[in-house]
Amino acid sequence: MAKLSLIKKCLSVCFLIFAGVFSRAQEVEPLRSFPSDWEGQWQGTLHIFKAGADTAQQVAMALRLFPLDSTGHWQWHIIYGSGKARTVREYELVVQDSLKGHYLIDEKNGILLDSYLLGNSFCSLFEVGSSSLLVTYRLEGETLIFEVVAGKSEPLRQSGGEGDIPPVQSYELSVKQCARLQRVP
Repeated sequence: MAKLSLIKKCLSVCFLIFAGVFSRAQEVEPLRSFPSDWEGQWQGTLHIFKAGADTAQQVAMALRLFPLDSTGHWQWHIIYGSGKARTVREYELVVQDSLKGHYLIDEKNGILLDSYLLGNSFCSLFEVGSSSLLVTYRLEGETLIFEVVAGKSEPLRQSGGEGDIPPVQSYELSVKQCARLQRVP
């Protein structure tokens, strides 16, 4: 009888845990229309974390996203810093295939970055020189979360690869940048 009571308590606890996880899964942000629901000017502070550093560097950051015309071209301007240290990167967002969530960031210098809408995240993965970068913009409510994770594009290590185990490469990460941008009225 004691074992049955213990089993019932364990099942009750498992049910409560499952119900809590399931209810959180139901709270997922509803999908927003991209890029129209993201339109506007966003600003905040960019935090730059370097591997081994004790503190993060902080820089003002803004993103301007506005339609240029009715053919799927949008202003995508990223602003870093302020005053004399202010730099503006005047890019353009171009719709490639909105049904597949495929977009292009045209840096207006010959560099074209393929980017993809995955849920409420707008992501690109690219390589510059010997570094790989994963860039993500994620819309959560009225906050736009920007993140970059970067590291060397050459594998640090390869493991596995024997029997049924596939080979796996792992990479050194050296920088993470993140900002919580708020829409400016």
